[in-house]
Amino acid sequence: MKTLSLLIIAFFSWLPFSFAQAEKLKALYEQQKYDEVIKYKPGANEDLSAKSFYYIGMAYYMKEDDRNALKYLDQAIAKGPADHDMYFYKGMILFFMKKYEEALPFVDNAIALLPEEPDFYGAKGEILNLLKRTDSAIVYLTKATSYQRCKPRYYLTLADIYQSLDRNVDALVVFKTAAERLPVGETDHQTFSYNTGLMQQLTGDSIAARASFEKHIVQYPDDYRAIAKLIQVYYSLEEYEKAKPLKAALYGAHKKNVLPEGMEKMFCFHQFYWKGKKIMAFEHFDEPGQEPIFVKHNFYVMKDDGTVDYQVRSESSAAVRMTPNGKYVLCLVRNSSFSTFWNYIFTDDYKYPELKKAVLDILNKAVQPSAKTTINN
Repeated sequence: MKTLSLLIIAFFSWLPFSFAQAEKLKALYEQQKYDEVIKYKPGANEDLSAKSFYYIGMAYYMKEDDRNALKYLDQAIAKGPADHDMYFYKGMILFFMKKYEEALPFVDNAIALLPEEPDFYGAKGEILNLLKRTDSAIVYLTKATSYQRCKPRYYLTLADIYQSLDRNVDALVVFKTAAERLPVGETDHQTFSYNTGLMQQLTGDSIAARASFEKHIVQYPDDYRAIAKLIQVYYSLEEYEKAKPLKAALYGAHKKNVLPEGMEKMFCFHQFYWKGKKIMAFEHFDEPGQEPIFVKHNFYVMKDDGTVDYQVRSESSAAVRMTPNGKYVLCLVRNSSFSTFWNYIFTDDYKYPELKKAVLDILNKAVQPSAKTTINN
C-alpha cells in the first residue's frame, strides 16, 4: 500500500512539470520560434511529454522537414495520451507526401476524437478525391461545408468536383453558400461572389447572373473580369445600353494599364450559340492606326474542346476607310482562307443586332463573299 501511494504521489507531482514543459514549447511554437522548439532539451530527471513531442514535430512540419516531423509525431502518439491534433497532422504529413491511403486512418482517428471539426472532414474529402473515390469525397466535403467555420478551400474543392461532373447547379449552391457566409471585402468572398454569377451564367440563368454581377461590382468596382461578365449578361438579355458605361470603364482601365492578365488587349462582350456551337465575341481596345489590316471584333466559333475552329471578324484597312461611311468590313477566316464581304460594312456607330445578324448570315452561308484569298504556308 505504501508503494502504491508513493507511485501515485510521483505521478501527480510529475504532471505540473509535464504541463509547464508543453506550455513552454507551445508558446515558442506560436511565436514561430521553430528552431528553439527543435533544440529544446528537457531538464534532469525530466522526460518529454506527448504534447512536447507533438510541438517539436510541428516545428519540423513548419520547416518542411517531413521525416523528422513524422518521427516526433509518432513518439507523441506512442507516448500518449494521443489527441486529435497528433493524429490529424500525422495524416496531413502523409497527405503532403502523397501517401494517401496511409493518411486516411489517422484522419479517421482525429474525426473520432473531435467529430465537430470541419477541417477533418474536409481533409478526408480531399484525400478521397485524390484517390478517385469521388462519391465518398463529396460526402465528406459536404459535411465539412455544413459548418459555418469551414475553410474556403473545401468549398472550392467541392465545387470543382461538381464542375468536373458537369453538375453546375450543385456547384452553384456551393458558391452561393460560401458567398453568403464569408465577410464582404475578403478575397475569398470576392472569389465566391464572382463564381456565383459565373455559374448562373453557365447554367443559362441570365436574370440571376445579372443580379449577382450587379451586386458584385458594387462591392468590388475594380473587378474587371466581373465587369466583362456583366457586359456579356447584358448582351444576352439584349440590354445593350446598360453595357455602354461598363465598356467605358474597361476602356478607361485599359488606358491606365490596370486590366488583369488576359484582358490587356481585348475582352469578351458576348457569348451565344449557333447550331450547337459556342460563339465568343471579342472586342479589341485599340483603334486602327497605320496598320495595313486592323481587327476590331472577333467572333470565334469554338470547338467542343474549347479551342477555336474558325472566326468572323471585323477588319479596318485604308480601302475600307475610303468607302463612304465605312470603317470595318466583315471577313471569314478559316484555316488559310480569307473571305471578305463588302456588303457588310460598319462604322463605330454600328447597332449590335445588325452586326450579329451579319455574322450569322456569313456563318449560315446566306451570302456569298465579295472576294476570297488563300494564303499558302
